[in-house]
Amino acid sequence: MQGQRMERVAEQVKQEIAGILLRDLPHSKLELVTLTHVEISKDLSNAKVYYSFFGDDEQKEKTQTTLEENARNIQSIVKKRLRLKRTPNLHFFYDPTIDRNIAISERLMQAENDQDTEETL
Repeated sequence: MQGQRMERVAEQVKQEIAGILLRDLPHSKLELVTLTHVEISKDLSNAKVYYSFFGDDEQKEKTQTTLEENARNIQSIVKKRLRLKRTPNLHFFYDPTIDRNIAISERLMQAENDQDTEETL
């Protein structure tokens, strides 16, 4: 039962943060961030917010910095909107899953192209 509650709270926090990034911080370019998942500690004191962002390394660093700089403000808005007994401290982490999936897809396509080339020879 406790696990289901934590999952619901994590999903609510994720949805709320996504809305904040889209609507409440319009000049920060955070609307291009996609939240992948949120992990909340059992005591609700901390939340790891994982995100993806399509861009080069410099843009990813700027995005990470912007998220870190705005974490307290985002947390404050989440607290007002969700009215939780305790609002977790937000910690943002880049999720490289999409990058890995793209790299795998590119390797598969390259292998397929190499195979096609060998067949035509």
